[in-house]
Formats: sequence, C-alpha cells, structure tokens
Amino acid sequence: KIYFHDTMLLCHLLQSTPEDLAKSQPQRFGHVLENFVLSELTKANHTNGDNVDISFYRTNDGREIDFVLERQHKLVAVEVKNAENITDKDLAGIKELQQATGKDFLCGIVICNTPRVIAYDKDIYLLPFNALWQ
Repeated sequence: KIYFHDTMLLCHLLQSTPEDLAKSQPQRFGHVLENFVLSELTKANHTNGDNVDISFYRTNDGREIDFVLERQHKLVAVEVKNAENITDKDLAGIKELQQATGKDFLCGIVICNTPRVIAYDKDIYLLPFNALWQ
C-alpha cells in the first residue's frame, strides 16, 4: 500500500478538495480518510515515542484490516470506514484477527462517522474521527 504523509497534497494530486470528494466520490474519500488516519497515527507514534509497529493485515481470502498496531506482541486492529452504520461484515477482518491471535489481541477500533464512542462487540469499539485529537 502507498500512502502520503500530507493528505492535502494527496487531494491536490486528485484535483479535488476533501469536501468535494466526500460529496461526489465517497469511496475515494474513504481512501483519503484512511490516508489521513495513518498520517495521524504515525505522527502520534513519533511524537509520543511509543515505538509502535504499524502494518496492515490481509487474509488469503481477501479480508483486510487497514492498520494493525503492535507493541510488545500486543495488537490493536484499526479499520477506517467512511460510514456511520457499521455492520458485522465491516468487522470480519477484525474478528478473524481477534480469533487468530487470542490474548495478544487488545482491541479492535473502527474509526467512522459515528457521533460518539460505541462499544460495538467484545473488545471492538466504534470511534468518531475527532477521537484522533482527544
């Protein structure tokens, strides 16, 4: 996967603004949001000196998790969705990783258009995008 550290540069290269993408190309806007979240995670990791490894997860059958944060063999799965209504299908990759890693799995987080933090399932939470700054 290729990401830009500067999300606005990405939008410039796409010849659009985030607002226009959100209205006219929601799937592409979702990719821009994913890029933005990685940028914020990377900055926080560097600023806080957390030494967290950031990778992604993909199974042979195509299930994905946007980001897997790992420190001292403990895992946090992070999925980014440009949606407010999250379904079990959206969580398939997270649940698969949760089952495969057992006690090393700390939690799954879906960053989405939810208005508030929601405990969705066992150790899986929905967070609004503004939680990145809190």
